[in-house]
Amino acid sequence: VGGNLNQLARHFNSGGADTEQIRAKILDELADLIAFRLNAEKVLGELYGNAQAYRL
Repeated sequence: VGGNLNQLARHFNSGGADTEQIRAKILDELADLIAFRLNAEKVLGELYGNAQAYRL
């Protein structure tokens, strides 16, 4: 994972091809991962009777 992050950073810092499109796609994917995590926390809280702890 570290090597991949370094490659992405190098690509963005050098102004590589399609930088803005790749950056937008990465941000979209990160938003999806965050939404997934928040939903998983909510479901787990409900399953274990601690839903209040996971309310936003």
